[in-house]
Amino acid sequence: CSGDLLIAYTVELVAVLVMALAFLAVRACSSRNRVLRKQAVAVLSSEEDADLLDAQHEMGGIVMSPITKSSYLQRRHCICYVLGACVFFGPVAFSLSMAGPRVQSVYDGFRRGRVYKCLRPLFFPNSTFTERMAIEYFLQQKSYFQEAYRSWEIARYWTVTRGFVKPGMGWYEMLTARSKALLHEFQRSGRQDFRIEKDRCEMERFIIGNGFPATELKGVWRDRSKLAAELELLFRENEEWPLIFKVCHITIGEYDAAWASFNQSGSVTEIKKGFSSLEQAMRRVDSLWDVKPTDNTRPWMSYFDPLTNLLQPGVMVQAPFTRSRRPAELKIEVIWGRVYLGVIDTNGGAYGTCENTQGIILRDDPRVLLIDGWTWSWHREECSEWIIKEGHLRYAWHLAESFAKAAMIDAIRVDVFLYPGHPEMAVVNELSLTSAAPYPCHADFMAEIWELGHRENRYISVDFPFARPTYMNFRGESWFAVNHTGCNESLLHPYLLAKWCS
Repeated sequence: CSGDLLIAYTVELVAVLVMALAFLAVRACSSRNRVLRKQAVAVLSSEEDADLLDAQHEMGGIVMSPITKSSYLQRRHCICYVLGACVFFGPVAFSLSMAGPRVQSVYDGFRRGRVYKCLRPLFFPNSTFTERMAIEYFLQQKSYFQEAYRSWEIARYWTVTRGFVKPGMGWYEMLTARSKALLHEFQRSGRQDFRIEKDRCEMERFIIGNGFPATELKGVWRDRSKLAAELELLFRENEEWPLIFKVCHITIGEYDAAWASFNQSGSVTEIKKGFSSLEQAMRRVDSLWDVKPTDNTRPWMSYFDPLTNLLQPGVMVQAPFTRSRRPAELKIEVIWGRVYLGVIDTNGGAYGTCENTQGIILRDDPRVLLIDGWTWSWHREECSEWIIKEGHLRYAWHLAESFAKAAMIDAIRVDVFLYPGHPEMAVVNELSLTSAAPYPCHADFMAEIWELGHRENRYISVDFPFARPTYMNFRGESWFAVNHTGCNESLLHPYLLAKWCS
């Protein structure tokens, strides 16, 4: 990295010097303009000689009246600041372009760029070891993933991504390429298979229609006129609290389109952002019903927003997974049908026992690692290792890989709820086609595995029966337990075993 480091230092040094000179030039220009402007104003305001207003004054070899001179100085004053700003911010833009020449997201690109990669070890020596661990893991797993995608059956719809990916793309760039591909496919054929994730209600239908364990679904409403009366009945007859509300057409986290709602006697403090009455829940639904979501913090916004704007509004209600306590959630990245890693999202703590979130779990690694997104420094998070010690990964990995199999997709994030002490109770919660979860040093390698499969193009491309879209490909409620898992007791939820394998 020594050559890149020299380039980095040179670029940054030149940028700092030019910015300093620009700052001094703007100050000098501004001071001179203020003096000349005061002189012009003094001339214009003087009443000692009426003929003074018609007098001519020289400035830079140009003869002009005081009024013209004042106007000229004001324009020059503005131009001076505009040019100064351009000179000032030019090196900044150039520095960022050196840091990430293929930047689709400045944040992601800068962290992947040469400047940052070379400077980081100087300030954060521990990051070198973290990156080495990621490289070793990638090299260890690469052959398994090559074997996986060479025998992977992928729906023809998802193969369109191949025409938009390029070697060397980062994680965000791969997600953006997929988004561009799905928009292109919609414009070409009208297909909307993306609804398997972007429409929460279609997502839940797919989960149930293929027999995956999930939290109990109380109902789905697409007709706003019937919603209030039917929810009132549900609130009156329901015995398990809280109820979990999810708006169908909004999956972007910043909209807070999923929340818990209690009956009047419930404790709102048990769950963050909860609501204590039907009226409050309805006001929240009404405020989101006509919203057209926009993912304005992500580089794929311009491609996915036109697609999500097509979705029909709606809301669904689920029973709680673990009654009043928040479940731990493992966000699992599956590429070519094989888990690469999982990220713990305990959403405030694993039942109050763990302060840290975003721990990373790799395949066959008995540790949970917390990796800082900028410094790449890491430490072991032993508090969350109950997930490994209690055997949750066997169920969680199987659920995630099985879902990818059912969807016949190249890459997807599957979010699985975990219940401490009961690994067999794991259920599928949600999905993501555009995962912005934090993967620090692993993100580039995940992107390479994904891109490599499309570049080699050795997977098996197939059509769904009757050319149905992905979200409507229901294989039957017994498929996961019987056809796919073969009634294996070590991999199945007790409810599924009792229902389909007794």
